[in-house]
Amino acid sequence: QLAVLFWPDADETTASNNFKVTLSALNQALEPDRPPREAAQFVIRNGDQYQLNQQMKINLDTEQFEKLGLSPQMEDKEQALALYKGKMLEGEQLQEAFMPEVQYYHRLYLDCLGKVIETAIEAKDFDKGLELSNRLVRQEPLLEVGYQYQMRIYHALGNLSMVRKVYNQALDVGRKMYGAESDDLRDLFQQLTA
Repeated sequence: QLAVLFWPDADETTASNNFKVTLSALNQALEPDRPPREAAQFVIRNGDQYQLNQQMKINLDTEQFEKLGLSPQMEDKEQALALYKGKMLEGEQLQEAFMPEVQYYHRLYLDCLGKVIETAIEAKDFDKGLELSNRLVRQEPLLEVGYQYQMRIYHALGNLSMVRKVYNQALDVGRKMYGAESDDLRDLFQQLTA
């Protein structure tokens, strides 16, 4: 199954050989001083199954990201944001096989991003809030909340022309993608410009 996931276009024999070569290279990279013919310690084999050895100290970035992202501490959430380099396996054919994990980690990232932006706005750290809300809009232009953060920040800065500009940008995106305007966005705009 792993060979098919990694090399979906290869025949079974080629995929199996590719897997063996790749696993050997991985084991050599993880344990360069392991004597020949001695069993690997990190990736262990049990019949036709492979797994990471739970007894070894293995630092997985996904576990670290999840721990930081779920922490109630804002500093941890900011560290999680720094760890996140994009959707898991982005651009790889293998990504589809891990879609539940891809979506989970991306939702956790978006949740952290929103909480850090909210905290920045509450602390009147508008530069930080604007930088992060710009990131949110760039990465997820269909998420209305990014535009709402920007509008709130520009309103707090007294820049109503930018509130209008962001609002119009969000309307354009919404009309192109959904053929409709958002009531929540319009209500926020009216509230901020009243």
